[in-house]
Amino acid sequence: MNKNNFMPIVEKICSLPPSALDRTEEDGKELLNLCRTLMDMVNIPSNAEIYEVPLMENNQVAIYFFLENDDEKEYCLNAGHWLNDTISMELEAYGKETNEYDIEMYTAFESLPLDYFGNHENSEKNETTMKRMRYYIDYVDKKTNMEHSTSFETKIECWAFIRKNEKDIHLTKKPYTSDFLDWFFSEGIA
Repeated sequence: MNKNNFMPIVEKICSLPPSALDRTEEDGKELLNLCRTLMDMVNIPSNAEIYEVPLMENNQVAIYFFLENDDEKEYCLNAGHWLNDTISMELEAYGKETNEYDIEMYTAFESLPLDYFGNHENSEKNETTMKRMRYYIDYVDKKTNMEHSTSFETKIECWAFIRKNEKDIHLTKKPYTSDFLDWFFSEGIA
């Protein structure tokens, strides 16, 4: 990989103000777009969701992300000019989802080749045929005692809703996905 290709993007990310991490202002949108550009350079699927950008300074960037249909691994893309005076991009798996939004961190990150997603079995086929999965929760509002069902576009939005309202709601079942609903209704169970 040509060092000149990604370092200007890393430098631009590092020049953004800390408020960019809030993702609500224009800087936040620019941060996500620049991170997505880095991810595109190593063929990370477009359905990858950025979870966190914990490092964006001194010409070093770390982008934590997950894939909606891959509960086996959580990933990190590192790019920058490192303390050992090397300039590189590295892809790593840093943990796996154990159950509802809990991540078990690996004791040592698993180093992956930068073309991991490009060479991953059926990645192109999955990319073109995959539909956007939705996440659903069923809950009872503790104040009104009424049942509700709500859907979310991403796992993070679902998790954030649960965390934000955990004192006011009672989940009546675990969160589930649109894939589960497709299977459920195709089997004629409903």
